[in-house]
Amino acid sequence: MWIIFLFVLICSARHVYTDKLVTVQTTYGSVQGYETDSYRVFYGIPYAKAPIGALRWNKPEPIDKWAPSTFDATKIPPACPQPACNPGDILCPSSLGCLLGDISCLRTRPYENIITAQNVINSKITSLDILQFFEPWVPVIDNVIVRGQLIDMYSSASFPLKPLITGTMAEEGLAYVHGVLNTPLSYPAYLLVGPILFGTKFPAILLRFPQSPFTADMRPFLVKLVTQWVFACPTRFLARNTAAYSYVFGYPLHTMGLTDAGDCEAHACHGYELPFLFQAFWSYFNNNDQYISKTMATYWTNFAKSGNPNNPVKVPLTWPKLTSKSDKCPRFCKIAFVIAVLVLGIVIAIPLTFFINSKATETTTTGTMTRTSGVFWNTVGVTYAGTGVQGSALNQLSTPTGIFMDSSDILYINDGGNYRSLKYLPGSTSGILVAGTGVSGSALNQLGLSTRFNYVDSNQNIYISDGSNSRIVRWANGASTGVKVAGAGTSGTSLNQTRTPYGVWVDSSSNVFVSEYTNHRVTRWSPGATVGVIVAGGNGQVPFLLVGATSDRLSAPSGIFYDETMQDLYIVNAISNIVVKWRVGASNGTVLAGVAGSSGSSSTYLDFPVDLTLDQWNNIYVADRQNLRIQLFCNGSLTGITIAGWGTSGTSLVVPYSVALDSKLNLYVSDNGAARIIKFSKL
Repeated sequence: MWIIFLFVLICSARHVYTDKLVTVQTTYGSVQGYETDSYRVFYGIPYAKAPIGALRWNKPEPIDKWAPSTFDATKIPPACPQPACNPGDILCPSSLGCLLGDISCLRTRPYENIITAQNVINSKITSLDILQFFEPWVPVIDNVIVRGQLIDMYSSASFPLKPLITGTMAEEGLAYVHGVLNTPLSYPAYLLVGPILFGTKFPAILLRFPQSPFTADMRPFLVKLVTQWVFACPTRFLARNTAAYSYVFGYPLHTMGLTDAGDCEAHACHGYELPFLFQAFWSYFNNNDQYISKTMATYWTNFAKSGNPNNPVKVPLTWPKLTSKSDKCPRFCKIAFVIAVLVLGIVIAIPLTFFINSKATETTTTGTMTRTSGVFWNTVGVTYAGTGVQGSALNQLSTPTGIFMDSSDILYINDGGNYRSLKYLPGSTSGILVAGTGVSGSALNQLGLSTRFNYVDSNQNIYISDGSNSRIVRWANGASTGVKVAGAGTSGTSLNQTRTPYGVWVDSSSNVFVSEYTNHRVTRWSPGATVGVIVAGGNGQVPFLLVGATSDRLSAPSGIFYDETMQDLYIVNAISNIVVKWRVGASNGTVLAGVAGSSGSSSTYLDFPVDLTLDQWNNIYVADRQNLRIQLFCNGSLTGITIAGWGTSGTSLVVPYSVALDSKLNLYVSDNGAARIIKFSKL
C-alpha cells in the first residue's frame, strides 16, 4: 500500500533536538526520526508526490522510493505558501483576472501572485474575494482519497471509520460574537440577528431556548448558542457513527499568563486549549498549568496509539465514550420547521419578589413568589452607579469588578477598565476617585490591568487586589498613593509572592487574607510581613481533571468572606463551581453551595461563580456568573434561590461579577458587562 499514514506528535513548539536518533524501515526506504523516553517523532514523511506543476489540483500520485538513501524526518519540512491569517485561506482573489468558479484560471497563475492577491480584498461584492465564512470546504475531490464532501462521507459512513476525539472550549463563540457585536445586543435586535445566523432553524431555537424579552444583553446567550451550533454539535452529530470521546475545556485565559486578551480575559475562548496540548508556553506557566498540559498530552498520545484516550498509559480519570444518550446537543436537524410567527404579545412587567427565609426552614412556591419566610427583594433593579455605557467620566464605569459596602453604606467600586477605584456616597449620582490615576501602570499611585476585589476597613482605608501587578495595595483614607501590603509585585508560587490575586479581606488586627486564583490557595499576611502564610488550600498540585473533587484543595479561589469570630473563610472556587467554608489553618473545607467539579443551571448548581457575601444570619449570596444570576443559599441549605437575574422576570444581568449588601439588606450587583452597578431593593 503506497499511502503511508503518519501520526506526528508535536510535543513542544520550541523543541530543541537533543534526543536519540532512531531509524525504521518502510517499503520506500529507511526513515530517520528521534526517540524520547515515551514516544518517537517522524516529521514530514510524504504520502504522495508534491502537488506542484502539472500535479496541482489533481489526484495524488504515488511517491518514488528513496532507497538506498535515508529519509530525514528529524525536522519539520518547508510548508506550502499560504496567508498567515484567518480567514485569509478562504479568500479567492478576483484581481488575478479569474471569474467566479473558474478554477482552471487559477491553476495558470504563479503561487506568489495568488498569495499576494489573497491579502488584498477587492471592493466588488460579486467577485471571488470572500467566500461565506462557514461554507463547507475540503481538499480537491479526487475520487481516490477524497471522494466527496467530508461531512457527507462521514455522516453516511461511506468509508472505514476511525475513532475520534472531538471537543470545544467552554466559550468557543465568545470571540466571534463579541468581534461582530461589540456593544450589548437587545432582545429585539436578537430577533433580527437570529434569522441571519441560523436561517430557518431560528424559530425552532426560539421554541427550544426561550429568552426573556427584558434581557438587556443577549450576547452571553448567543455565545453559548454559537458555541454549540457552530463548534460542538456538528462534530458530535458526525461522531455518532464511530467510537468518539468528547471534551469541554474550561480553563480561563488569565491562567495562561496573558493580560491583553480583550473580551476573552478570564474566559475560555476559541483555541485556548492548544498551548496546553502542544506545550507552547509563551509566558510563565506554573506547575499546575504544566500538569494540565502533561495530562492532556497523555490522553492525546494514548488515543493516537490505541484509539482510546484511557490507555495504555494510566490517566487520572477514565474518559467515557460519547454516546447518543450522553450527547445533549439539541437535534435541530430533526425539529420540524415551525410555519408560524411567534407572537410575543404584550408583556406586562410585574415586579416579581422573592420571600427569603432568614433561617431557612421550608420553601413553598405559589404563582410569582418563592416563599420561605423573612425578606423580600424586588427583582426589578435600578442603576445605582454608572450609566450602562462604558466611559471614563466620574458618573460612568468601564468593566467594573469588585464592590464593597462599608458600615456607612458607602459603596466602593473597582472600575477595572478605567484603572481606578471610586466611592459612591448614599444618594449620589457620581463617584469620587479614591485610588488609581485612570492610566494603567505599576507605580504605587497606579492600578494595573486586572483589578479584582476590594475591602474597606473601619477607617475607610481601601485594600485593592491589583491582579496584573501581583500585589495587594492599601490606600489610606484620602491618600494619593498606595502601600503594598501583600505580594512582591512579581507573579510566582513562593510565599513572598502572589499569583493572580483575586479576593481580599482584612481582620481587626490588620491581617490581610488573599485568595490566589492560580496558586489555588489563600494566604494571610501579617502587618509589615513580606511573606505570607497559607491558611487554606495549597495542599500540593491540583490536577486539572480532579480540580475541586477533593476537600483538601482549592480550585481557582476568587471571592472570599471572613468570619473573624469563628475564624471561618468562605471561598468561591470558580473552576470547580462551589463555595466552601474553610476554618483558618484546617486541612480541608466543607462544600456549602454547588456541586464539586460540575456546572449547571438548576437550583443546586453553579456555573463559574465569582464572588459572594454573607448576611448576619450567614446566608450566602453568590454571583453565579455564567448563569447570569444571583443565587441565595440559606444557612444550611444546598439548594439555591434565584433572587436576581436569569430565572426571574426582572432586570437581566450581563456579567454578574460581585455582590454586596447595605445595612438595610438592599442587594448590589457589579454588572461587569453592562458598565453599571444595579441595586435590588429589599421590600
